[in-house]
Amino acid sequence: MNVDAATTSRPVLQEESAGTGPQRTGSRGAFLRRHRVRLAVQAATIGVILLSWLLLVPALDVPAYLWPRLPEVADAFRLIFVTIPAEQGVLTPGGGIYDLVQTLTATLVGYGVGAVVALVLALLASEFRILDYVVQPIVSAFQALPKIALAPLFLVWFGLGMLGHIALVVSLVVFPVMLNAYAGLRQVPEDYLELAQTFGTGRLRTLLLVRLPASLPSVFTGLSIGILYAFLAAIVAEFLSGQSGLGAQLVMAQANSNTAGVFAVLAVLGVLGAALNGTVALIGRRVVFWTGKR
Repeated sequence: MNVDAATTSRPVLQEESAGTGPQRTGSRGAFLRRHRVRLAVQAATIGVILLSWLLLVPALDVPAYLWPRLPEVADAFRLIFVTIPAEQGVLTPGGGIYDLVQTLTATLVGYGVGAVVALVLALLASEFRILDYVVQPIVSAFQALPKIALAPLFLVWFGLGMLGHIALVVSLVVFPVMLNAYAGLRQVPEDYLELAQTFGTGRLRTLLLVRLPASLPSVFTGLSIGILYAFLAAIVAEFLSGQSGLGAQLVMAQANSNTAGVFAVLAVLGVLGAALNGTVALIGRRVVFWTGKR
């Protein structure tokens, strides 16, 4: 009787295991198809916008100082980001590549420092009640302040160079990342904590193995907001300092009434911002894979 049961159960197990392969393959294929469809729709949308720009601006005879023609923007882009760096050196101040590197440096360094400071503050505030009482009012007060309006003060304190830019980026990144991480750490389901307590898990291990993984969706929400704030802060700092970076390049083009140059820099800023945001989102999907978000 036992032999028959074992014999009859074996094909069922084989069928179940065989069924998981096509199911996983199907889900992966559906994901790839959705990904291709999304990319195709986005590419088609960009193509329609560029084609409309190419055809409608000359047809409507829009003045160049209001909205330049697409070939003029392409020429300005080539001059700023190709010709000048090729003639004067890639990392020569004033060239588009040099300014791009300056903006990326201020953004990424400030974002990294701000994110680390924010996560440490969130961990400490969630673990120690006395620090929570001290940190939360300060964070709430600073969060209510218009930090962009404080940008000139940061540049006075830290200078007009890279250090001042990074300091402003850090100030804008800390608060959204810290608040989201803190909310995630405080909203861990009680079932998880009770289960860890049942197994006799210590406080540090509970933090590392239960609270921190459970808070990762909120942490990456804050990090996604933070990268946009970091990019915005770097551009504003470059606006005000006028030393280097894409923000300074944009101010210089505006001062020279070079509308085509303004559009060329804005296009680079748009692509760069989308790339930074997409990179953080991609990392979040890979790390927080259990949420099922694609």
